[in-house]
Amino acid sequence: MTDNIKVKVGEKSVVVPGLHDYINNDDYHRGPGISKSQLCILAEKTPQHFIHEKNHPREPSKSMTIGSALHCLVLEPEKFEKEYIIRPNFSGKGSVKQKQDFAIMCEIQNLTPLSGEDHNKIVCMRDSLMKHPVFKRLVEAGRPEVSGYWIDKITGELLRIRPDFLPDGMNVCLDLKTAKGAAFTEFSKDAAKYHYHVSHAMYCDGLYQITGEYYGFLFAVVESEPPFCTVLYELDHPARALGHTIYRRLLDKYIRAKDDNFKQGYPEDIRILDLPAWAKHQPIV
Repeated sequence: MTDNIKVKVGEKSVVVPGLHDYINNDDYHRGPGISKSQLCILAEKTPQHFIHEKNHPREPSKSMTIGSALHCLVLEPEKFEKEYIIRPNFSGKGSVKQKQDFAIMCEIQNLTPLSGEDHNKIVCMRDSLMKHPVFKRLVEAGRPEVSGYWIDKITGELLRIRPDFLPDGMNVCLDLKTAKGAAFTEFSKDAAKYHYHVSHAMYCDGLYQITGEYYGFLFAVVESEPPFCTVLYELDHPARALGHTIYRRLLDKYIRAKDDNFKQGYPEDIRILDLPAWAKHQPIV
């Protein structure tokens, strides 16, 4: 294990390596350390994209807001009413002023507004998750939204993870996902597209480096459309091995980009462009 150091996260000084409760989401994402999401920018884009997105964080999309609200309602229900509010239906005379006042109130009280439709959808997804006997057992007691930090032994870089939920009494990391379709054939595509196998590798490695214990990793997937079905998945061994290989290669790529001051963009030579496989089999009109 690496000797303990301290880093500043928001208003807190946290010990590294360590798992820390009560670090808010904004402080975590804007704070020190390299995350899986940041590494995966380098999987698809350039070091220039990496440093731009690091220095100019995007505003959360609607789907991200719904996902965060679901996490809060399911894993930290006591916080939900303090952080989210249903947006009224403003109409008629004075509605412009009412909208402005509502927006100001949300900003002052740090509330995230949800439409009535989105709130109902989140409640349906919560109910589906809690009807799943294994999921319900896993979230009975544990630590939600924990921030973990460690120093990578090979690169010397500060890395970070934020497990959705660590159940008490079992070495399992629970990752809550929403998906349009949670069927095997659909979610396996999502897992590849969004690099969930890299998440598995980095989180399990981080938890081992922090705690000295091996952890399993489960995806709890709930559909975002009716009938809001839920399923739990565990990656097979080849997917986990591939995720670990990609995770280490992305860290190496990060070190090279950092040494080059993140100056590299796209190649400067003329590239040969091919069409995707599906386009080659389209009928000729």
